[in-house]
Amino acid sequence: MKRVAQRAQQRPLAALSMVLVLASGATLAACSTTAPQTAKKCATGTLSYSYPDAEAAAEQIAPETTPKSLPITKSLARNINWKLLNKASGEVLGEGITDPSSAAFEACFDASLSSSAVKVQFESARSGLWRTVKANDAAATTYTNDHNLEGQNFGALEVPEDQAAAFKIVDTLSSLWAKRANSSSACWAAFESPGQCKPLTFAWGSAIDNDKDEGGKDTGYWDYRGPDSGSKYVVVGSNSIRSKHTIVHEAGHAWQEMLNGSFPVVTNCAEHTHAKATSTSCAWTEGWADAVAAWALGDTRYVFDDGKYIDLVGHPEWQQGAAVQGRVAAALLQLWAGPDAGSWDKTISLMTGKVVSCFSEYYQARPAAGLANTAAVEKILTDNSLDPQSVADCG
Repeated sequence: MKRVAQRAQQRPLAALSMVLVLASGATLAACSTTAPQTAKKCATGTLSYSYPDAEAAAEQIAPETTPKSLPITKSLARNINWKLLNKASGEVLGEGITDPSSAAFEACFDASLSSSAVKVQFESARSGLWRTVKANDAAATTYTNDHNLEGQNFGALEVPEDQAAAFKIVDTLSSLWAKRANSSSACWAAFESPGQCKPLTFAWGSAIDNDKDEGGKDTGYWDYRGPDSGSKYVVVGSNSIRSKHTIVHEAGHAWQEMLNGSFPVVTNCAEHTHAKATSTSCAWTEGWADAVAAWALGDTRYVFDDGKYIDLVGHPEWQQGAAVQGRVAAALLQLWAGPDAGSWDKTISLMTGKVVSCFSEYYQARPAAGLANTAAVEKILTDNSLDPQSVADCG
């Protein structure tokens, strides 16, 4: 909220805060005055968006079947930047973030302004922490949309359909942010200094959808090399972000680099699935991202953009070993839910400032992070065909 400075008023000597001595010998304490507060009026509202919902479709079907269609779901747009603007001058009258639970906001301004003189502008970003931009380019901008104040309050506002995906991404990342297990700084990683946080950036829009060479509307990947300086972005097409699990999975890759300080060397990962072996480094990074998505969203699934889903736990038909991404994901989820006392916080601490390149490195680092490798832990590993005694090199 913009603060209005109080101007000191000039006062006659008789009004100064001093004691005056009267001729009779009596005393009189002079009264001090203060400037009146500028009157304010406040307008409240909420923000939402509607989108094809793969997770809602998945709730209506059995695993590994494909629904006929995706329902349209209206959701609250949480953690969205907003500004209250003077429509004539463009002056910022107030700013804030929609509530992380209710997506509500309250915008206050000088009561001398009419309601028709102001508007609220929303941005597809949350402070300098995460955002959605229009292209995979370091100069790409975020999306904005404006709403006029037409009554006493803004009321229930909705993002336009052609921008809903950009705001869905920002809202969905709220689920990961809330569980990032970092109480020491307001950043994605604990060793980052406040005010110098690295943002998590998604590139979405027509520039992505029209790039057929990169997969178009179905694309979804973390461009960890970046096309130019400063743009290590998650790149997603319009179809892929129908799934919140895909959004958080790809964010999980970027977050891993933030936590580790750099990304591990990964081999044989051009094509990967949950069920088949690739390499231990590929299975680790992809399994980590699968587990991050499931844990942040509160389940053990991976939901695809068409609504089909798999439960990551319990697949005897999958190939075996630490080179299988689904095996790694299942083990992590079961460890966090069981022996690690229903928390991934110590795993996040283990990952912070340490490059972990495969599951065996993670397993060997657990005791130093306060995670005991007990018999219960070893059973989870063997149930997922991961050898607790293996010290094979990451590859």
